Amino acid sequence: MEINIREFAEGSRHPRIPFIEAWYIDEKYQGKGGGKLLMKTAEM
Repeated sequence: MEINIREFAEGSRHPRIPFIEAWYIDEKYQGKGGGKLLMKTAEM
């Protein structure tokens, strides 16, 4: 997962916003909550 602070994000009125650029869950881990865990961690 790659998270950056963007100066602009489509649909946002805020000047600086955390933005998830890319994320990937290997096929063998899909459907097991890994993506949810990554998103929860990114929110911290």
